[in-house]
Amino acid sequence: MTPLDDNTAFFIDAIERPTGGRIVPFEPWHIPALVQREHEATSFAALGGIEHTAALCDAAEYAYTVMGDGTPVACIGCSVLWRGVGAAWAFLSTGAPAYWKTIHGGVTTFLRGALCDGEFHRIQTSVRIDHPAGHRWALRLGFAPESVMRSYCSDGADAVCYVRFPNVRR
Repeated sequence: MTPLDDNTAFFIDAIERPTGGRIVPFEPWHIPALVQREHEATSFAALGGIEHTAALCDAAEYAYTVMGDGTPVACIGCSVLWRGVGAAWAFLSTGAPAYWKTIHGGVTTFLRGALCDGEFHRIQTSVRIDHPAGHRWALRLGFAPESVMRSYCSDGADAVCYVRFPNVRR
């Protein structure tokens, strides 16, 4: 077991948080159970539908779900693109704001462990250019904007590529 596996186990034991949210291992049924926001519905369609999105998330090396009252409110993970480089992703439900401390805390803990333990030397994520809350969250998580990706989204919209390296701590 690598040090990152130890940190990931932190999530896998279904941690109870003061907000009442629980972090559990991701399972494919979590994606269709999310009460979708418009942003998620568009993303699922672009990824080939809900079932295909669930399969992609299930194939991710690091993935977990935040449960609120027995219902998935966020599915979050990091897919390994190649050795040392990961792509972080998150799908949030309409109920996610009530569990924000659990969601943000889980992502922060994962990023810190993944980067400090040497598993990754780069984690990147993308945010649609017209999604201000996504940009604020990426910055708050310690990501830095790297570039604008022209026509990156399925509808032709631009996105910003954000990156985080081991020396960036939040």
